[in-house]
Order: sequence, then C-alpha cells, then structure tokens
Amino acid sequence: MIVYGDYDYNGIHAKAGKSFFPFLKLGYEARALAMGGASVGMPNDLYGALSNPAALGFGNTMQALISYKPVMLDVRGGALGFAWPREAKGMWAVNIMYVSYGVFTDNLFDENGSTIDGTINPYSIAASVTWSKKIFESLSYGATVKGIYDRLSEGIGIDIPRASADGFAVDMGLQYRTKSSRLIYGLLVQNVGFIRSSYSEDIEKTTLPLSLIVGMSYVFKNFPSVRTAFDLEKSIDDYLQYKLGLELNIYKQMFFIRGGYVFSQSDLEEFFAMIKNGKFDQSYQKTNWSLFSAGAGVKADIKEVDVNLDLALNFRVDRLAPSFALTLLLGF
Repeated sequence: MIVYGDYDYNGIHAKAGKSFFPFLKLGYEARALAMGGASVGMPNDLYGALSNPAALGFGNTMQALISYKPVMLDVRGGALGFAWPREAKGMWAVNIMYVSYGVFTDNLFDENGSTIDGTINPYSIAASVTWSKKIFESLSYGATVKGIYDRLSEGIGIDIPRASADGFAVDMGLQYRTKSSRLIYGLLVQNVGFIRSSYSEDIEKTTLPLSLIVGMSYVFKNFPSVRTAFDLEKSIDDYLQYKLGLELNIYKQMFFIRGGYVFSQSDLEEFFAMIKNGKFDQSYQKTNWSLFSAGAGVKADIKEVDVNLDLALNFRVDRLAPSFALTLLLGF
C-alpha cells in the first residue's frame, strides 16, 4: 500500500479502522444530527454534554434528556442524561451513551472455522461526568470524563470466551458568545485518553478516536429566525470533515425545522476535480456514509417544565435506508 499523507492509492484514509471505540463518534442527540452534526458552536444546554461540554456552563436550571437512535439493521443507540446547577461552582451533568449491535445465535465460528454453540450480544457503553463553568459572562469552559466499556461476548464455556475492552477518555471545550448569543464560537478536543484493555495484544497500534473540532453559529441580524452553524473537524483516523447546519424558527421559538450536510476534504477535492474534468468519476464513493440530514423540533412550557422534543432524519449514501433519532429534553 502506497500512502500519501492521509491517503492511500485507493483514496481511503491511511489510518481508517485503526481507532478503538468508534461508537463515541456516532452522535446521539437529534438537534445536532438534524444539522449535519454541527454542534460545537451551538447554544446546547444539556445537549452540550454530548457535543461541547462548555455549552453546559451557560445553563442555570436542572435538565434531563433521553435519546433514541436506530443506526441500521439491529444496531440501536441512545443516551440518558441529567444536569443540575451548583450556584457559583458551575453546572454538573451525568450521562450514559450506549449502542447495542443485536443478538447473534446462528453461523458462529471460531478462529479455526468450526461451528460453535451459543449467543453473542455485543454492545458498547460510555458513562460520563461533565462539569462546566463560565469564566466571564461570555466565555465558558467545560470537561467530560468518560469511562468506556465494549463487550463482544459475555463468555459461554470454552466455545465463546469472554471478550471485552475498556478505556478512559476526556473531552475539553470552550465556548465564546457575543452579541446576545447571536454569534457563538466553539472549540473542542474530543476523546483524549487511553485504552486500558483491548481485544488485541497489539494494543499499541490502536488509539481512541481523537478529534479536534472548531465551530461557530450565527443568527443574522436581518433574519433573526435563522441560525446557521459550521463545524470543522479533524479526527486522527479520518479526513477533515466540513459540517454545515441550518435552524429555522418557524413559530415563536416553539417550532423549528433544521437541515444539514457533511462532506470531507476528499469529497471536496473530488468536486473540484469534477469541475476541472467536466465529468464525475463514477467509481468515486463519498467517504462519509451520511448524505444529508433534516429534522424538526417542538418547544413548549407545560406546567413550569420546559419540554423540547427533537426529531432528526439522516439520509444515507449507497441507497441505505434513512435512519432517525428522537430526543426529549426537559428543563425544571
């Protein structure tokens, strides 16, 4: 394999598949998913514990969330979270993210190709604690500490031995808001940590999906019902990603519609090559399996409880069926 920087000769990222716990990059809340994942510079409250923990520092009420996300086939994911203010000590939150990969009972084989009996129910889970606090009225910082556990099998006698992996990671972020939060800048370093135990003895060749993300969102002065968002993300095992998002306030801060699109540096280079050559390379495949996204949100005050219900639809490449995500956020 010939490697040129981030690329091999097939256009595949040279480090693809070399990071552990990829479920940490999925995204679990519908508002951000509907906006193409652009979330680091968004006013996110408790959602920030799943995107940029610094956003949580601007909150001042107790909040709870539950999110559900079918990924594809039998793969299901979701998140639970709760946040509470500690006066001058900032905001605290606890969260759990999980992914279940289904149940496998048929066509199980060992390393020698022999049929084995048993059931495998693999899953991934990350439990986290987030703390965030405003440094100044317009600047907040925050950090999330995550314990990560990934299980392939629980262990069934000698046929299916116990197989699991675990590790620890930290997300650290900043968020700066100006002009009454019309303009917001965000910075996030995600998944800094280590793998404590792995399925492979060759653990030194794998790493966490470390990412650096910068982002911003802006509400136009002449169009106060429109918020645009843009994130620029570079992961250790992926191309530079461009994430574009749009949120429209349709009715009195009570009903919103959203849209988003994500593309990579490789996709961008292919686009310019198409313009130069006057034709599209039919063999080229978009590096991100997400094509574009859309969604809607409803916000209401019911008996002194702020209720936010968000829905996202993610449309896939290669004729894969669209997937959805549903998130309920409550403020007390």
